[in-house]
Amino acid sequence: MTPRDRIWIALEKGEPDRVPMFEFEVQIAEKIIGKSPVSPEEAIRLKEKGKEKEVKERNFEYKVKLWKKLGYDMISVPRDLLPLAKQIAPELAYLGGCGHVSPMPGSMGDIETIRRFYFDKVNLRKQCREMALKAIEGAKAEVEAGFEIIRGGLDDMAGKEGPYLAPRFYDEFIFPNLARLARAIHRMGAKLLVHSDGDLRPILDGLVGSGIDALHSIDPSSNMDILEVKEKYGDRICILGNVDCAWTLTWESVDRVIEETKAAIARAAPGGGYVLSSSNVIHASVPVENALAMVETGHKFGRYI
Repeated sequence: MTPRDRIWIALEKGEPDRVPMFEFEVQIAEKIIGKSPVSPEEAIRLKEKGKEKEVKERNFEYKVKLWKKLGYDMISVPRDLLPLAKQIAPELAYLGGCGHVSPMPGSMGDIETIRRFYFDKVNLRKQCREMALKAIEGAKAEVEAGFEIIRGGLDDMAGKEGPYLAPRFYDEFIFPNLARLARAIHRMGAKLLVHSDGDLRPILDGLVGSGIDALHSIDPSSNMDILEVKEKYGDRICILGNVDCAWTLTWESVDRVIEETKAAIARAAPGGGYVLSSSNVIHASVPVENALAMVETGHKFGRYI
């Protein structure tokens, strides 16, 4: 089974041959596969010579090398590099992107954005419609280029304390426009993936009800229980997550990483519709041995058959 097939079956809430694996970013690549082919200094020189495309292509080839080394099944690809991706990694699933359907506070302290949901409703409603239309056009361009999976619509919409906005504002302004985007993407024959850290529990019903296909990352550091999400929504969405990159991957032992990875698989994989990933990205502070332990555990214990 190809990685692309593995991801697609999971998005259809099915069981592939093994649990697929994915990361948005791995920021410790040089510790795993050696130095990048383009140093920061060389990148500057090449860009000054008008060779920015060469820099992007060489860096992407390096990323693909890493993805193949780790056995990931899906890779984020800029649209202009999709032909290269199809040439050097035809087996992978490709993740494209589109815009958001609403302004979103960057935190609960973003008072200026939050107050608009109380006092600027007419203009905000218009802006959300316009953003949704723009996101649909962006998704259309991605699908026409060859993408089958689109990340977009929303991004981080909650913190550890809960959603950045009162749940009623998601229902009034955000989820109806997210549903428009999801329907449009489905008409194109593609899938919609949404990412958000934070405690989403007060708004999960509306988020899942909008028709998204997949949700990343079921943040355990924000009291998100992947088993609860799986039991309540696993027949409606594909779940991506949720080995804790804030604590476990960063500070704990290899044995603890293995234990948490096995637990995520045991809790979310049965019945399918699950992709193993960290709770955000493999960031620069993650020890390489922990990152590799998670991957190796996924390959060893993620088999369905």
